[in-house]
Amino acid sequence: MIPARIAHLIASGQIAPGIIALTVLEICAITVFRRRLFGGIVLIDYIPNILAGDFLLLAWAFSAAHWLCAAASLLGALLAHLTDMWRRLVSQRKKQSFLFKKTKETWSTNL
Repeated sequence: MIPARIAHLIASGQIAPGIIALTVLEICAITVFRRRLFGGIVLIDYIPNILAGDFLLLAWAFSAAHWLCAAASLLGALLAHLTDMWRRLVSQRKKQSFLFKKTKETWSTNL
């Protein structure tokens, strides 16, 4: 059973700022990890996904305060999700066109 204090934090949305702080720490840790190892996760591919989640957490936290703040946060989440999906689509198309070129070159040299 969930203790009453934790249930109140979850129900009221007061836990959202703590979760957002953890995502900021996650981005900082990934940045340090990337600089130390000179590689790894590319932040520009990762940040729109994190921002979408953070905007949803803000909408949850603002839902009790004012509907306009919650709506603005949901709009921010939508824009972050669309940015993430757009980047993935472009990346996928680049990979497919590269594979198609390689396949076409292979077929033309084998004929």
